[in-house]
Amino acid sequence: MPLFAETIRERWMLRLMEAGELDLKAEARLLAAEIANDPELLDRYVAEQLAPTVRAIGENTVKRLPDVQRIGGSVETMDHLQARVRAEASRVTWIEYEPSLQAYLPLVEMTREQVTRAAMHRAALANESAEISRWFLLLADRLESPHDTVGTVLTPDEIIALRGVAAEQAQALPHTTRKV
Repeated sequence: MPLFAETIRERWMLRLMEAGELDLKAEARLLAAEIANDPELLDRYVAEQLAPTVRAIGENTVKRLPDVQRIGGSVETMDHLQARVRAEASRVTWIEYEPSLQAYLPLVEMTREQVTRAAMHRAALANESAEISRWFLLLADRLESPHDTVGTVLTPDEIIALRGVAAEQAQALPHTTRKV
């Protein structure tokens, strides 16, 4: 069975070929009346065209409403979205240090700038930790016996020099930088 649109196209073409010319408005009224009186054709129209038509009307309506957010194939009011976010955020209990405030804040309450500053603070700590880790490994490489200690094998100058080597090696690693 042909699709509804194919059937209607065929009828338009047949009528135009037979008549040679058509009044589009009048012909559309005639075809609409035929469809309304043909239960099988009307059922095919409803099955194929109604859901997409209703969806298009719904999408156009929702686009015009204020305070409505589209998320994927769904829409929700801003009030509903905010309530949902608050409910979901209450499950996130992470607090983070914000260096410019010198305080810990709940992650869910931090602004973009605050989160960025916190990230940069974490990156600085990570870089420092990586440098110290590298320094400790360099120190460990100098200890031959399981009973050796850093202070018995290396002089303070050697210990400090290895810290400098670790710092140089750490600077060769990529760093995270981002303007706030």
